[in-house]
Amino acid sequence: MTKRNCNWMRLAALALCTVLTLALVGCSGGQELSLEQKLQQATENISKVNSMEYDMTTTMEMSMADETLAMDMAFHAVVFNDPMKLKMTMDVSSMGESMNMDMYMLQEGSSYVMYTGSMGQWQKVTMSKAEMEEQLSTSDAQQSIDLYVGNASNFKEMGHEDVEGVNALKIQGIISGDSLKEIIEGSGMLENLGTDLDDMGTDLVKKIIDGIGDLPVTIWVDEEKLLPLKYELDMTDMAKSMYSVIFEEMGVSAEEAGLEVNNFFMSMTCRNFDSAEDFELPEEALSASEA
Repeated sequence: MTKRNCNWMRLAALALCTVLTLALVGCSGGQELSLEQKLQQATENISKVNSMEYDMTTTMEMSMADETLAMDMAFHAVVFNDPMKLKMTMDVSSMGESMNMDMYMLQEGSSYVMYTGSMGQWQKVTMSKAEMEEQLSTSDAQQSIDLYVGNASNFKEMGHEDVEGVNALKIQGIISGDSLKEIIEGSGMLENLGTDLDDMGTDLVKKIIDGIGDLPVTIWVDEEKLLPLKYELDMTDMAKSMYSVIFEEMGVSAEEAGLEVNNFFMSMTCRNFDSAEDFELPEEALSASEA
């Protein structure tokens, strides 16, 4: 395998990992009610919340030929729903490089304006409600909840654990491979990334998604308020499956190439329901030109 092919494989796989991570973004979870009723009630309750904050972190590390590839992603978001108002910061580091981006989205009448800033440069885009919903479909914790609760199964109570001072009910379940395929394909992320995945080819992307297995999910729920507090995914096995298909396409096995996926893990914590701290648009963003 040439060095050029190795670099292409790594970059393409990294792009798809980003798809998988963002497509799975969300907090989901759960009087004596059954476990399923608690989860359903938590879903309904968070859909009525007018403001909230959430943090998401994703870490991935793999090694091959004495080299280590690591990716770290961190998001912090503050969202208000009526009128819609969003602030999100994103930090991504991978392969010795890092990227920082700030994003704001504000509802202005029937239109929505998104401001993005990186390296001191700002731009804005005005869009319709449909375009806004498509843009945020994979990074809105509230919109993702129905999807996860509806597709996870075999829920089990695993006792209680402290989540930011709350004695939360810990719940474990499984999202099936078929449901994961539905989530990823329905998320819109593949279309949104567009040219980032073009070099991989449609057939290869389809093989990767088709080969995804079941995914364990852990959820922590505030039983008193019946709101989801924390959500975790261990996607290590999913990443191993993905890379196996990519190497297969290149004519070698992951084992022959010496590939090891050490971890691929995502965690999201939700807080400040109906009490998120308000914010103002920065002056630099206000002076941004229309893209």
